[in-house]
Amino acid sequence: MQTLVFATTLTAVTEKLKLREIHDALVPMYDPSIRSTSPHPAYSDRLSEALLAAHAAFLRLGVEEQEIARVFGFDKLIGSATTVAQFVSDFKASPNWASADANHGFWTLYYAARSGLKIRDAIDTLVVQPKFEGVTEESEVITFELTDYGENGVTPERFALVVAEIGAIYNTVSQAIGDEGTTGPRIIFVDSGSDFAIGLRGAAKVITAIADAFGKVFNAVRYRANERFERNLQSADAGLDFNARIRQRVAAKEIDEETGSRFIRSTTAHIDKLLGNGVTIEVPYPDIPSRDRVLLAIRNQRLLGAGDSPEDSE
Repeated sequence: MQTLVFATTLTAVTEKLKLREIHDALVPMYDPSIRSTSPHPAYSDRLSEALLAAHAAFLRLGVEEQEIARVFGFDKLIGSATTVAQFVSDFKASPNWASADANHGFWTLYYAARSGLKIRDAIDTLVVQPKFEGVTEESEVITFELTDYGENGVTPERFALVVAEIGAIYNTVSQAIGDEGTTGPRIIFVDSGSDFAIGLRGAAKVITAIADAFGKVFNAVRYRANERFERNLQSADAGLDFNARIRQRVAAKEIDEETGSRFIRSTTAHIDKLLGNGVTIEVPYPDIPSRDRVLLAIRNQRLLGAGDSPEDSE
């Protein structure tokens, strides 16, 4: 599992399983100042609501989220309806905090929630945020996902081809929309796990346009039943939002019609090549870190046959 995927997934788990709410409801067990001034029933209700919501959410966790939940023991603490019901019953029956903190189960629950939150914050501070240093209001980051089909690594030739195509599509799109920004594109991180992630930083408008173009073509390939890859690309071509920007430039006589058409064909060709080599993207958001981003692609889904390399058939 990639570092960024792990960070994203861990954050999702901590939020869905209400770890902050569970932690805060149990804080008075070790904080005398809160224990002496806060009424126990309020914390009992808070813990009950958090645990019941967390249990319902646990049953809907994805595969990777379940794996992380099991590592922290949440499958036994929150995943079990019987255990959750016992926690709720015991907590409500506790006459005071002294009775609650004598219960080993509450301390186990407290430290499980606390460790999940601490590890999430540590990974965000020490691993995720440094990857996005240098991102300004004028720039944005897009993450390309390169599939490792056989989980045996990616050949240098295929990796080099993908990086070259990433650079080429950035240059084409920046010229097409007439916004090259103050700085050129930079690869700011490469992350590996089940697949490879390549983070590209560039002008915000260019990155947004790439995401739009890539996403539209990718969805056309995924959801349309045309038999030929070329037909999918052609049918998607007219729907690209950034085409409107190109038409505006043609209408304003910033570029001629042939140049505009060439930009569209070239952009589509680069996307064709990236998709054929197993590359998908994440949707860029201005809010960093990337754990808040949503994957467009279905992981490990092989997209057609274009660009296959010998490593893929081993």
